[in-house]
Amino acid sequence: MNFHLILPMLTTALIAGIARLPFFRFPMDEDFATWTYRARFASLGLRWKRDMFCFYPTWRMHGIDFIHGSSEKGVFRVRAFLNLLHMIGSTVLFLLAYNLTGNSTAALIAGVTYAVFSTAPAFSSESFNWEQIYVPLIITGFYFYRIGPDYTVLSGICFGLAVLAKISTGVFFPGMIIFVFWEQGPDSTLQFAIACAIPVIVSHTLDWSMGYFDGESRKQFQLRLAATVRCSSLKQVYGSISRDILLVIDQTLPLWLFGTVGLPLVATQPEGPMLLLYAGTTILMILCQRGFSRYHYF
Repeated sequence: MNFHLILPMLTTALIAGIARLPFFRFPMDEDFATWTYRARFASLGLRWKRDMFCFYPTWRMHGIDFIHGSSEKGVFRVRAFLNLLHMIGSTVLFLLAYNLTGNSTAALIAGVTYAVFSTAPAFSSESFNWEQIYVPLIITGFYFYRIGPDYTVLSGICFGLAVLAKISTGVFFPGMIIFVFWEQGPDSTLQFAIACAIPVIVSHTLDWSMGYFDGESRKQFQLRLAATVRCSSLKQVYGSISRDILLVIDQTLPLWLFGTVGLPLVATQPEGPMLLLYAGTTILMILCQRGFSRYHYF
């Protein structure tokens, strides 16, 4: 890799790391520390399923517990893990933008914009969100697909792993299947589909072997899913959707100003159909889960 790419790439990663430093000092994580609560009180005997609802896949929660550990520095380690993922995601976006444009300056602008605006769902609070795990995976999957057919399997694995962090990211799969078939043929399509399925199959197998596919676990997951749907419906009852959208526009005005100009221009490029499908799928996911936050729109 040439030096003129290494320098802006390192700059992107550094800015991404600096942008998340304020979140290391927040007194509370998103959802009232749901993701780290079990680990904090594990020494007192708190257990998944017995004392806390299961979050499928549950093995990933054990992974967060492992990163957290049992010391007072546990929250710091979790946030450092998310910071690392944010730096990786920003760097991969730099590489993707360079692959699409061939312009290192444009790639730097894209990477830095992501690094600054995607630090968390809101500038004012929250330091843990699964978006910071699955969005880099989606970007990486898209990047591997753009490199060429030799990396189709890696692209599929990334999209499959994204589903483990957020089930709704599965909406990307049908569109990607269409484009892989259109551009690379049936053999690559089959490889992509199998690669996407492998992480999900392995995940279910792990949860089953750990005892999280029994009746009690399924009931807990169903109840949590029902509560999530109800919480989304409350936005309509209390009329907060329009307020949320106004806040999104207020917090991301530069992205709206430049993005509305960029999207029509994208349609005229060779990669236009792919990028428009990518944007459309993302918007569909937002509307279905009513995730009207600045991070989702970014």
